[in-house]
Amino acid sequence: MDVNVIINDGFYKKLNESNFRNAIVDTVRTTTTEADEDCRRECPVRTGNLRDSHYTVYEGDTGKVMNTAEYANTVIYGNETRSPNNYPQRVLNNMNGTYEEMFLKSLSQNGVL
Repeated sequence: MDVNVIINDGFYKKLNESNFRNAIVDTVRTTTTEADEDCRRECPVRTGNLRDSHYTVYEGDTGKVMNTAEYANTVIYGNETRSPNNYPQRVLNNMNGTYEEMFLKSLSQNGVL
């Protein structure tokens, strides 16, 4: 018995490195944007400065949610007079499991799936 498998050019096009790279970058941007939005919603608000001081940075395949408020670390980690409010960790915990879904969606949008 002989089996012939013919793979057409369209299959190889879908599997090219550029499509995977685009899917990874899209996923990083989507999850970072979502994390930034969720941090803004979760952070304690007295004056709004902490919330408004959030921003995102993208470097290659990495996305970071940052904050410029001088007291951000004190809010998050606490100190001798203040209990910690680690809202960024809560945001990450709540997002756990959605990364795979976002990546699969991005693979589909980039023509890989």
